[in-house]
Amino acid sequence: MKPKLVIIFLVSLVIMVFSFYMLARLLGSSSGGSESVGANVTMENGAQVIAISAKGGYTPRQTNATAGLPTVIRVTTSNSYDCSVSLAVPKLRYQRFFQPSETVDIPVTAAEARGKLSGVCGMGMYSFNINFN
Repeated sequence: MKPKLVIIFLVSLVIMVFSFYMLARLLGSSSGGSESVGANVTMENGAQVIAISAKGGYTPRQTNATAGLPTVIRVTTSNSYDCSVSLAVPKLRYQRFFQPSETVDIPVTAAEARGKLSGVCGMGMYSFNINFN
């Protein structure tokens, strides 16, 4: 083969591999139609508790929870020194700056625990969504 054809072949191969990788990531991150309650959701004292970690963004970014239940969003920071320590939840009219290491409970009433609830950092770089179904 000519060197020019080899280069074209290799570049094409790299593009195809990258495309398949991105497609697999995209398909793997979707919910696949499942509306089950997330692994980060537990029940405590009659309320569902949604655990969110804030460090370099929010984890998990997507959570499914049961609608119509009193809920607590439990945000935990651990040596966090980025903009994820500044959280706003517009639907709740909630805004707070967290300490670098602390745990804070954000109450959500049963009436507010419906539809989609989003949180975003102070710079708009990081976010999370809670889908109440």
